[in-house]
Amino acid sequence: MTRGGGDSGPPADLSAFHHLVFAGSPDGILLLDAVSLRTLAFNDAACRQLGYAREEFAALPMAGYAASGDAEDIEAHVRSVASGVAAEFDAVLRNKAGEPRQVHAWTRPLDLAGRPAFCVRFRDVTDHRRADQAARLQLAALHAAADGIVITNRAGSIEWVNPAFTALTGYALDEATGKNPRDLVRSGRHGPEFYRQMWETITAGRTWQGAMVNRRKDGTLYSEEQTITPILDAAGGITHFVAIKKDVTARLKLEAEFRQSQKMETVGQLASGVAHDFNNLLTVINGVSELLLSHVPDGDPMHDDIREILRAGGRAAELTHQLLAFSRQQMLQPEVIDLNQVVAAVGSLLRRLLGEDIRLVVEAAPDLRRVKADPGQLEQVIVNLAVNARDAMPGGGQLTLRTRNYRLDEPYAGQGGVTVPPGDYVQLEVTDSGVGMDEATRQRAFEPFFTTKPRGKGTGLGLSTVYGIVKQSQGFIWVYSEPGNGTTFRILLPRMTDGATAVGRPHPAGTPASGSETILLVEDNAGLHKLVSRLLTSAGYTVLGARDGREALRLLEERMQPIHLLLTDVVMPQMGGRQLVEQLGAVAPDLKVLYMSGYSDDTIVRHGLLDSATPFLNKPFTRAELLQKVRETLDG
Repeated sequence: MTRGGGDSGPPADLSAFHHLVFAGSPDGILLLDAVSLRTLAFNDAACRQLGYAREEFAALPMAGYAASGDAEDIEAHVRSVASGVAAEFDAVLRNKAGEPRQVHAWTRPLDLAGRPAFCVRFRDVTDHRRADQAARLQLAALHAAADGIVITNRAGSIEWVNPAFTALTGYALDEATGKNPRDLVRSGRHGPEFYRQMWETITAGRTWQGAMVNRRKDGTLYSEEQTITPILDAAGGITHFVAIKKDVTARLKLEAEFRQSQKMETVGQLASGVAHDFNNLLTVINGVSELLLSHVPDGDPMHDDIREILRAGGRAAELTHQLLAFSRQQMLQPEVIDLNQVVAAVGSLLRRLLGEDIRLVVEAAPDLRRVKADPGQLEQVIVNLAVNARDAMPGGGQLTLRTRNYRLDEPYAGQGGVTVPPGDYVQLEVTDSGVGMDEATRQRAFEPFFTTKPRGKGTGLGLSTVYGIVKQSQGFIWVYSEPGNGTTFRILLPRMTDGATAVGRPHPAGTPASGSETILLVEDNAGLHKLVSRLLTSAGYTVLGARDGREALRLLEERMQPIHLLLTDVVMPQMGGRQLVEQLGAVAPDLKVLYMSGYSDDTIVRHGLLDSATPFLNKPFTRAELLQKVRETLDG
């Protein structure tokens, strides 16, 4: 022991200790001559990390294991130590197989018995750097993922969430950490059994997949598809769970609206077919009733009965028009109009229709642009919406009609899966302060025959008629409503160019309702054929009858006297009206033709059966309408 408790000096086995550190270090160690940079000594770890045997490594210059371009850098780092300052740097070495290995190195000056030297210690960090880079990439991918990702511990407490989860739910990482996802976003739409089965599945080491409705931080609900996967350790034990949450709210909404749109389209096709057959029957019913009425004096008790039949037939005809309006197959007469004028024109009618307990407010934009639409049909749209609003305000309230110019700068995904293109529109808004609708009712509002009114109080065709007219006018319609907060219908119609001016509807001039010409009537419905023949004959015309196109051709070939008009149904078995006219091209090229059909003329045009300028008579028709159209065609 020394006096004063000072250092007793270096131990006798210090060189042995240094040798032990040199030989046993896990890092590669090189001793380099300071002048020549020749390797003076190296340890086994240096050989092991670079894959050389000791005798192989001893014969290698530095350039033999330094990667191309790095030998000079390493030499520069080593020589910088001559100033007595240790250096730390990264370099790339090549192993015996020629593979690049990233190393982290330290250099320090040494004095070997008066001989300047350097010690270079290096550590292979290739695998560590790769793992670190992979971890950073994985973390970046998790952060950038579009779907919400949640990682919980074995007990189900949240340890990490990505930004997409925050965007989806509104909960940031610090708000979610430590919480159970079920308690954080539970909506109440799923019972305990739902969560129990989920938990049993994932704690058994299996992946759970399913759909659920959850609640955001702001209280709104959303639908998601979720996959929960257990994370296992090397022994196969569960350490964590990772959940991937995909927001499918918008997709499910579009799918539901698309199904609703398809259903309405199917019902529309059915409605069109029913209207066609019904129109044939109504033409006969109303026509025969008119004939009977013309032979029964006013004082006869039968006179009122026949009039009641005619009134019922008229109401039935209106019903078929509604069916065709819903299915977008009635013929519109579009004009360039000022929507404010249409609203003003129907205002007085609405005030009588709504009653004294409902206040009508009209807010018309003074600079409203023009639209192209059928003014009569738009009036029907406003009236139907007003009637619907009146029924929703049994205790009175306010109905507001509002017009304005509307610009859409980008496509808008509206209700029913329809995308509204950007552009300039004119908007009509109809708002009531009534009882409103719940979501289930709102989704079915435009569905034909759907009504919330008591049995016998409505046909359920009012809003479906509105829908059909708007769609056929190239417009778009939405309904917004909540129980107790009233209802708003918004209609967008394409705006006309600034140079377009509104025009009034032309009124047809009076035309003679009788004549003496010869008409070839072609109609396969026996009752309708008989009726039309009687109506034309009573007006002074000579009528030749045929049941189909083939019979009509035969009559034309056999008859020597001229025929002035062909009145034919469009759709008939064996040979339709269009095919008949084509066959007549060589026989009677100048013969005038008037088509009639229980389908609307718009349907006939769209199906390519007729040209839009072809004279057409829509069933059901009255005696006056038939005679006027015949006269117009003959004189035209």
